[in-house]
Amino acid sequence: RELYANEIQWFFIYHTIFDQWLEKINPKVVFVNCGYSLFHQSLIYTCNIKNIKTVELQHGLISDGHIQYSPSENIGKETFPQYLLTFSEYHSRFVNSNFIDSSNIYPIGHYYREQKIKRKNLACEKMVLDLRKKYKKIVLVSSQNIIEKELINTVNKIAKKRPEHFFIFKSRNGSDINFNSANIVVNHQYTIYDIMPFIDVNLSCFSTNILETLSSQTIAILMDFNNLASVYFNTIKKDCNNIFIVQNSTEAITILDRPLENYKNPVFYKDNNKKNVKDFLKQIS
Repeated sequence: RELYANEIQWFFIYHTIFDQWLEKINPKVVFVNCGYSLFHQSLIYTCNIKNIKTVELQHGLISDGHIQYSPSENIGKETFPQYLLTFSEYHSRFVNSNFIDSSNIYPIGHYYREQKIKRKNLACEKMVLDLRKKYKKIVLVSSQNIIEKELINTVNKIAKKRPEHFFIFKSRNGSDINFNSANIVVNHQYTIYDIMPFIDVNLSCFSTNILETLSSQTIAILMDFNNLASVYFNTIKKDCNNIFIVQNSTEAITILDRPLENYKNPVFYKDNNKKNVKDFLKQIS
């Protein structure tokens, strides 16, 4: 009870601050990047009271594991945004009317991803091409803080058994991580978006960029630590033949050893982000 009381107190402290701030700037629309944080819920609540339009931008994975977008019953929409801008039409299937009406969901794409695809990092490409002269497959390891220790242990096991593959480890917090294997590197020089176009495999757990790396030539191997991969990707996996959820390093190696196929998956990212945003703004103005 004390925990909830503290959260409620902070909610209304934020509300008081936002109320004064919004009076000064008087915006027509307020955009938020995560509508279910306490901070943003208070901002949305304040905007809704003042009849200011609120828009949430999809900031990461939306799947049936994200129940904040699909409440099991109508609990009121005072703290929910009026509009949701998604990466593509696909993600709306995981959003129900208890959160937002389907007519207020607009697929707009992903601006940064789109720009990185158009303008590949040539230095990063050269690095990977040089690695391909020595290694059979390039594996991007997409880490997340809550499963990083487990992922490090798994990568170590796989890399030792498959020295013909090269593993590029990307940590979210930039912490110092050391691997003893010659075929693993913790890369700080390039962003994950620089590396993504040049990989064969994305080894992760439940990171959003799993979808960003999928193509007709790439696969995702998801380690099911604490059942997280299953919770967030089981339904999406049914729509893709290049997502593989595994329980241990042995199963991961089995998938890693599979020959290349032509893979298919839904359109997770809509093109022409700038135009899509402009069209959305025209519709709500």
